[in-house]
Amino acid sequence: MKRYVVLLRGVMPTGRTKVPMAEARQVLRDAGYDHVRSYIASGNFLLDTPKTAEALARDVRALIAQRIGPDLEVLVRTGAEIEAVLAANPFIEGKPNQVLVTFLPTLAPPDFMDGVETPGREQVVVAGREIYLHTPDSIGRSKLKLPLCAKLGTARNLNTLRKLAQMACEDG
Repeated sequence: MKRYVVLLRGVMPTGRTKVPMAEARQVLRDAGYDHVRSYIASGNFLLDTPKTAEALARDVRALIAQRIGPDLEVLVRTGAEIEAVLAANPFIEGKPNQVLVTFLPTLAPPDFMDGVETPGREQVVVAGREIYLHTPDSIGRSKLKLPLCAKLGTARNLNTLRKLAQMACEDG
């Protein structure tokens, strides 16, 4: 069994992409996943399974679509991968709520930075399947533009990632 962090893209508290966390936890348990937990209402889950990350992402996407409704991208990482992302953070001086990591399903293309527009003080660093964003003036006010492939990813701030890494290390 391996513990995974499952990140749903685009979960909103209301509307067509709403995913009630309690309902999703039960759907995942009913599907045979072990030690299912969630963290905040933005689509963060931890669970144990012998499946590969790729198989897990496909299965969770199908389960959420069939049993709850929205068809959302699902990104999967291990706790060790989340810890490595935190350790590699290039913006160590940034406030944790102003540093975001966008998780991509595949490696960022080599020309990713060619499509980045940073009209403010935003900074962007590409690192494999992750994109680090520093938004010192807040992501809500940012005019940052990322290439279309970033739309397949999902972003979490450092506070959320630290908590997910901690939870991934806890006993189920």
